[in-house]
Amino acid sequence: MPKTRVLIVDDEELLRTSIVRRLSGEGLDVTESGTSAKAEALLEESDFDVAIVDLRLPDGDGMELSRKILSRSPLTMVIVLTAYSSVDGAVQAIKDGAYDYLTKPVPLDKLVLTVRRAVETAHLRHEVDDVRRDLKTRFGLSTIVAVAPTMKRVIELAAEVARSDARTILIRGESGSGKTLLGRAIHTESARQERPFVQITCSTLQETLLESELFGHERGSFTDAKSLKRGLFEIADDGTVFLDEISEMSERLQAKVLQVLDDHVFRRIGGLQNVRVNVRIIAATHQNLEALVRARRFREDLYYRLNVIPIFLPPLRERKEDIPELAGRFIEHYCREFRKPRRELSPQALEILKAHSWPGNVRELKNVIERAVLLSGGSVLEPADLVIGAPLQEERRSPFRLPAEGVVLEELEKDFIAQALARTGGSLVKTAKLLGVTKDTLRYRIKKFSLDVGARSS
Repeated sequence: MPKTRVLIVDDEELLRTSIVRRLSGEGLDVTESGTSAKAEALLEESDFDVAIVDLRLPDGDGMELSRKILSRSPLTMVIVLTAYSSVDGAVQAIKDGAYDYLTKPVPLDKLVLTVRRAVETAHLRHEVDDVRRDLKTRFGLSTIVAVAPTMKRVIELAAEVARSDARTILIRGESGSGKTLLGRAIHTESARQERPFVQITCSTLQETLLESELFGHERGSFTDAKSLKRGLFEIADDGTVFLDEISEMSERLQAKVLQVLDDHVFRRIGGLQNVRVNVRIIAATHQNLEALVRARRFREDLYYRLNVIPIFLPPLRERKEDIPELAGRFIEHYCREFRKPRRELSPQALEILKAHSWPGNVRELKNVIERAVLLSGGSVLEPADLVIGAPLQEERRSPFRLPAEGVVLEELEKDFIAQALARTGGSLVKTAKLLGVTKDTLRYRIKKFSLDVGARSS
């Protein structure tokens, strides 16, 4: 480990010499300067963990030098030295970011103790900074492949949003396109990165369980509530809550989420007191929210509240430039996980990957690569190693076949409506449901084609 570096800036040579001798004896790497100009030159050459700066220097203001040090190296612990008559200046230095101040004449034992504490704090700050860098390396926006121009624009927007104070973000895209990954990256790049990032998929839990997970409950609020439980909104205070598939949330819970967004408060189940939180909500969905709003299956007010900053993730078929890089990363990952020798894609295999439509998006590509790496024997993945899409394509095959001679589309529509009416005995409600249209649309089509409704029209 390199020695801790300390810079001493003071025009009193005798004091500097005493401090250098004492701190060097503590095992620190000490550099000295008698002027502001020399100190600035030293700062250009290297960084220091601790800087001891006299507020009165012969060629400049020690306060200004402290600001320059902190501006250039925010992790440096600045200790200012001041006379009793200049304590106000030292207090201002603390407000500007200095670690501590000492008044002259400085007892060396007290100075050494202050430097030791500053060194410990500096090491902790460097550890925290290393953790932040590690988080960005593992979860930041740089982990998302963005070769395609459309994805580059997504990353640019996500970076801008992450730095902002936006309280709501809506990520839209098909299943498997990477919405959760992008949501986590936005949190990692934000000022909330040191606070919790919690996520929940709204479609996986029943309404009562989802409400308990999100908002918590008081002891005795229902049969199994044997103790107080803090919900995810409370746990993520000052952090981020990621609500995946928010379109599956009931209207009642949508109203509670809206209250959190508008008033920053909620009540636990069975609670009487408001709980105040400061959270960023990132919502995600693959559904057409506008259509759900029109169908009264999603609250219009929540839709507008969430849709302030929408980010659209393109499907993989629209960003095929990303496929080589994605495939390469997945191969590297699974070779490491399965302890396999390094593998690579043959040109023919890569062409097959680029030609596929990827209805399952990045998730499907990842699964294909995982299987290929696990089961292949050679160092090169060939087309025979890739099992792509056959079952899914079979499921997606249309049950209707277009005749060679073609059809008249309106006659086909009229015939299907007539068949549906006959099957449901003329019930408009059942017929509309069978055809996937509204009753008003069905009535319009019946009138247009002069169809006989039959037995009943309810």
